[in-house]
Amino acid sequence: MSRAVVLCVVYGIALCGAHTWLDCIKDVGQGMNTGVQDCKGFARGYPGRVSGVNIDQVMTYRIQPAVMGQNPPICSNGQQNSNQYTSTYYMTTAKAGDTLRLRWTPNGHQHGAGQDPKTYTIHWTGVPGTQLTHRLDLNAQNQILGPTAFDAECYCDNCAGNPCYGHLRIPPNTPSGVYSFVWYWIFDRDPNAGGEEYTTCFDVNVQGNAAPPPALPTSKPHTSKQARTSQQPHTSQQIEEPDTSEQYVDISSDPQIRPLQGTQAAFTNCTSFCDSMCGAGNYKVCSCTDTERTTVCLSVGVKLSALISLVFYLLCL
Repeated sequence: MSRAVVLCVVYGIALCGAHTWLDCIKDVGQGMNTGVQDCKGFARGYPGRVSGVNIDQVMTYRIQPAVMGQNPPICSNGQQNSNQYTSTYYMTTAKAGDTLRLRWTPNGHQHGAGQDPKTYTIHWTGVPGTQLTHRLDLNAQNQILGPTAFDAECYCDNCAGNPCYGHLRIPPNTPSGVYSFVWYWIFDRDPNAGGEEYTTCFDVNVQGNAAPPPALPTSKPHTSKQARTSQQPHTSQQIEEPDTSEQYVDISSDPQIRPLQGTQAAFTNCTSFCDSMCGAGNYKVCSCTDTERTTVCLSVGVKLSALISLVFYLLCL
């Protein structure tokens, strides 16, 4: 007896019947009726829609109410591991930040067909090389997408054989590696009987980051309101603080700038002060006496160059 049959008997899981699974993980086609030629990544164990293969039996994995509380495997026997791919139906490759277009066939499970197909979610561990293995592993913390309406984006409202689509974005800056995902559809066709659930398991090989969008310009045009005080012409009005990070001594109210508490005068005698301000013998006015000389005082951390430039301008006219 095959393991698939054992799962049916032991867990009450139906592996037959025309229900729904993911046909494609990375559909790159245009429009709403794409096909296998547009698929660049598949689910685990996908056999293709080819002659001689009962894809319904291979891909349908239904968890019935009788076993939901028994914590059955969340992936079918043919989707247990990330090595269940072929050269024809291969694993999806993407970059962090990419959005994958998923595709499935509704098989008549749509509102337009008189059914309420409910919603699906997608789950992952977020850690490369690991996977969720059982039904009770699924929770809100590892949910990366959804709940999303099953038939929100379909070719038509009632077209059993035409596709429906969903979109899964790989989070930006996801480290490179192979990540495992579970597509989890809660159908509940018969709520009185406890409902039913379907899953498809797949992997994405994340390789680096997608190209970032062009950066928007951040610089602002220069205006008179943004001009620094040191760039404005000298007036008789009180000098205004250019910003909160710099502190200037107010020299308009008193011709003598007195030392501030906790600081040191910039010059120790009259001659050195005047010579340093205007250059030796190259100044017109430099009020200074041995007992009452003009000194310059700064708070700790103030930019000295800005203040010296200002004093030069005022004293060397």
